[in-house]
Amino acid sequence: MKLGDFSELAKYYHSRPAYPQAMVKYILDIAGLSTKSEFSMEEAGAGTGKMTAVMRAVAPNAKMIAVEPNDEMRAEGIKAVPSVEFIKGTGENTTLSDNFADFACMASSFHWTDHTKSLPE
Repeated sequence: MKLGDFSELAKYYHSRPAYPQAMVKYILDIAGLSTKSEFSMEEAGAGTGKMTAVMRAVAPNAKMIAVEPNDEMRAEGIKAVPSVEFIKGTGENTTLSDNFADFACMASSFHWTDHTKSLPE
């Protein structure tokens, strides 16, 4: 397996622990988004959608896009969270328009990116 290539592991990621909903609620509260009727969210490096599913559960009406470069991981995410659009992209180049998201995160993928490019993105 090539370092950072999770293609062979994608089908097993569903068994990984989920992220706490309370954490996402807290972040949305302090960002002032929990009281908004409309806002957008984006997860870069979404993998199979573990964090994406939590974000969707906490903010069911938010416009949401999950960005994932790995085809196998993205396919699992589409199955796991069908209410969210999954697109091909990276933390360094999400392909989303500037200022798309009111809330953007990288739950477990930031360390795989070139930080000089992913932070401005």
